[in-house]
Amino acid sequence: MNHFMKIVVPDDKELFFVGDLHGNADLYDRTLNEFGITDNDVIISVGDVIDRGPRSARLLFEFLFKPNRYMILGNHEHMCVEGATRRDFYHCHMQNGGDVFLDEVGESGIQFFRQYLDQLPLILEVHHRGKKYGVVHGGVPTRFTNWDDFVAAVKPMQWDIIEEIIWDRKVFDNCRNNNSPQAPHIAGIDYVFSGHTGVVDPLQYGNRLWIDSQFLSGDLTFTTFSGNTPRHFRREKDQYSFNRFAR
Repeated sequence: MNHFMKIVVPDDKELFFVGDLHGNADLYDRTLNEFGITDNDVIISVGDVIDRGPRSARLLFEFLFKPNRYMILGNHEHMCVEGATRRDFYHCHMQNGGDVFLDEVGESGIQFFRQYLDQLPLILEVHHRGKKYGVVHGGVPTRFTNWDDFVAAVKPMQWDIIEEIIWDRKVFDNCRNNNSPQAPHIAGIDYVFSGHTGVVDPLQYGNRLWIDSQFLSGDLTFTTFSGNTPRHFRREKDQYSFNRFAR
């Protein structure tokens, strides 16, 4: 895995952020069609593209190899990568939807995708139309009040902070309990997008935003901006949306 990646999106392109997809390519495709999102638009995934749904490979080809598409490392991609050498990660992956991915692509397919998933960044910084957005799968811990300080803290790639930003839900729980757009902001960044933890509606705490709506509601969330204001688009669930009560 990589520590950090920065991209600059040309001003003439529209920018969208999408919540955890979990193999649901049908809902993703229908959302693009419904909202008129094209191949020329830039889409950023907050991670957890794979597992649980039946078409992870379709989404990986979209976000790993297609122009104008980017993703960060989610905990499901992390399990997939680490499962090659660690039995505990392998079993955790298989017990949390990785078995569906394995059935879809086979062991050779898993091995093929691992080499690309292992290159994904933990942190993505996106520059677009004079704004700067961050993407971190689990969230930026509330002890960090400055974006550059957070990025520097992750750079040594120590396990405790890697676990915290892609696996831990303490920061989400704290922000949920104190939900307020007027909460203290992370300086040096306009908004930070995260997934990992399910929300019925996007959760905003200061300039932190969580948009993984499929886990709880089955609906898929895309977010774009109208000036400084985030605009959330929701596509209603389908038969492939994740059902948290199924496991």
